[in-house]
Amino acid sequence: MQLIYLPQPTVHTWERAAQESKRKWQFPHCIGFVDDRHIVMKNVQNASSAFFNYKGTFSTVLMATVDANYRITSIDVGSVLGDALHCETLPIPPPAECCGFTDLLPHVFVGDEAVPLLENLMRSYPRCRVTCNMDNKGSPSSRICFRNHATKFRIFRKPFEIKLEIIDSIVKAGCVLHNYSPAHTTSCEACDDNREELPADQLCRLCCTRTLQDPDV
Repeated sequence: MQLIYLPQPTVHTWERAAQESKRKWQFPHCIGFVDDRHIVMKNVQNASSAFFNYKGTFSTVLMATVDANYRITSIDVGSVLGDALHCETLPIPPPAECCGFTDLLPHVFVGDEAVPLLENLMRSYPRCRVTCNMDNKGSPSSRICFRNHATKFRIFRKPFEIKLEIIDSIVKAGCVLHNYSPAHTTSCEACDDNREELPADQLCRLCCTRTLQDPDV
């Protein structure tokens, strides 16, 4: 199933994601939204301190990239994805012209204020500086995806009580099943019921200011 519903991303994968971001969010050259989530575990015997997080619990970190349709495009349980962004080893499309500008602009992922600024990684505005105009699009998109993921598979809402070596496989399987389930296309009913192209002077439908809240996951 992974080869069908969560295949290894290619340049074509990111190009298609950029087209969807431009169509749905009027955000050109955005190839996805990146976020992470702590998968909490019960105190595991012989676990290294690397699994002990700042909240005082044991956890492993799921980092994922999400497209404009709340579909997971790539995942990492650990730090491989972050290292690939730093080392620029992901198959990201090359810089291209954008919105009539002659200068070549890079394709980017968007994360929250915790991510570093890189050539292919940018931050959304800090929450304290954003009003209800929904300029802060990246965080709600990825967080809605994580919220829906935890809603479908409620095992992720409580600490895992399994062997450490099989947690990664369960997390990855949950991400594949998330993409397999058709429910990922109905994450924002107020928006999905009205799929027409956004006007040139409107970044987001007004209904999104009420619907796309920053859920607590």
